[in-house]
Amino acid sequence: MEHAVPSLLKELLAAGKWPTDAKTAMAQNLRCLVTPERVHRFAAEEDRIYLMAPPFRTIAVEVASADEVPDIFFDEVSEVPIFVITAY
Repeated sequence: MEHAVPSLLKELLAAGKWPTDAKTAMAQNLRCLVTPERVHRFAAEEDRIYLMAPPFRTIAVEVASADEVPDIFFDEVSEVPIFVITAY
C-alpha cells in the first residue's frame, strides 16, 4: 500500500531541512539537523534525532524485517508510515 507524503514533509525535503537520500541522512551523524533544545521539547531524555530519508517504510515493514518483534504491536497502526526515528 502506497502512502502519500504529508505536504509539510514535502516542503522540508524541498528546503533541504530533511534528508533526501542516504548520503544526506548519514551526514546527520556528524551534524544533527535539529538542535538539542528542539529535541527536548518532545523527548526530554534525548539530545539528538535522526531523520530518515525516503523512501519511508511502514511500521508493518519494520516489524517484519526486525530480528525481534516487539511485545506490543498495534494492527491499526501497522500501515502508518514511519517518518522519524530517534537514534540516540
